Amino acid sequence: MEDKIIGYTTGVYDMFHIGHLNILKKAKSMCDELIVGVSTDELVQEEKNKTPVIPYAERAEIVKSIKYVDKVVPQENKDKLAAWKKYHFNKMFVGSDWKGSPQWNEFEKQFSPLGVEIVYLPHTDGISSTQLTNYIKKILAETYRANKFAGGGYNCKVVFPWSVQSSKKGGCCMKISALLTGRGNNTLKDKNILPVLGKPLLYYPAMAAKACSLITDFYVSSDDEKILAAAADCGYKKIIRPDELGLPTAQHKDVIIHALSEMKKDGVEPDILVVLLANSGIVKTEWICESIENLINNPNLSASVPVMLEMDNHPYRSKRLREDGCLDTWFDFRGKSISTNRQDLPMNFVLCHNFWTLNLKNSLYSKEEGQQPWSFMGNNIKPIIVKESFDVHTEEDILKTEKWLQLNNISY
Repeated sequence: MEDKIIGYTTGVYDMFHIGHLNILKKAKSMCDELIVGVSTDELVQEEKNKTPVIPYAERAEIVKSIKYVDKVVPQENKDKLAAWKKYHFNKMFVGSDWKGSPQWNEFEKQFSPLGVEIVYLPHTDGISSTQLTNYIKKILAETYRANKFAGGGYNCKVVFPWSVQSSKKGGCCMKISALLTGRGNNTLKDKNILPVLGKPLLYYPAMAAKACSLITDFYVSSDDEKILAAAADCGYKKIIRPDELGLPTAQHKDVIIHALSEMKKDGVEPDILVVLLANSGIVKTEWICESIENLINNPNLSASVPVMLEMDNHPYRSKRLREDGCLDTWFDFRGKSISTNRQDLPMNFVLCHNFWTLNLKNSLYSKEEGQQPWSFMGNNIKPIIVKESFDVHTEEDILKTEKWLQLNNISY
């Protein structure tokens, strides 16, 4: 066939749902042959630090059985150029929720000279594999907690993903708590409680954690009574900071240590602590649950935090100011050749300031010095790669937050 259009798309296709089907159906309508790369178990483990519910062979067989799919191939890595050289596609399909992300902006630049069109297909709202797994885990958690409180003798503090474990006293269960942090002394007055779609800003991180069934205890640390009252309305117990921890110079590590000492007075000594920042509404419950699962599944991790891929402001491309007033590199590149092309550089990730999930034993309580400047996160930090994150510093950020919440259909 002349000018045959070969399409290519990829995915995990775990817990196959209508959103997956819609993508495949639409993609097939726009090409003559549709090739689907199904992520291998090894790739999912490497990228997300978790094993798919459905193993690769079964996921591939499910996708292969879809009438819109002409060929199924294993996706063993994220090298799209290597896939193009192998399968010679001229259209690549991806969900519209990836449009504008740094990763796919780079793909557009890479594939445009090759004549490959990247097509962003409509995302099906209200359904995802993560939502399905979280919903099932919530049901399991509620079931086992009901059993526990009904006198079943269970002492498990967390429902482990998919392999529900409960134990008598002496078991290896983990206590998981959330700590919302915010101070009153800010350049933008009362920013943590400014109205966002009719709710105080801190309402959104607070309720995102509340919606995660793995968390059992909720606290708020602040020097400001208005922040404490707003968080209390969300079901958070108040921790009043001493004056020195309400200053602009206060360090988050000291705030966390103080809060943990107050929680201990209540008999709450968490193994995992989700630290929420009151000035960012860019938080999803599924991100919080994923971060907790990362720490449960890998006991060697010290933390799991959201990050964004940032290649434009890569540290290799950044400059510092010398004492003589001229620019210089941050690194000693003598004898090395550094590409000016962003796509050739190692991936650079920027830490988000919305929440951080800590395995306290391996992070704050560890004798080993952690990575600066957030040393309390330890050295084995698992990323959760997100497309967008920002915290509020100006009134314009409030409007951006409202737009993001509406775009992502987030409400509690």
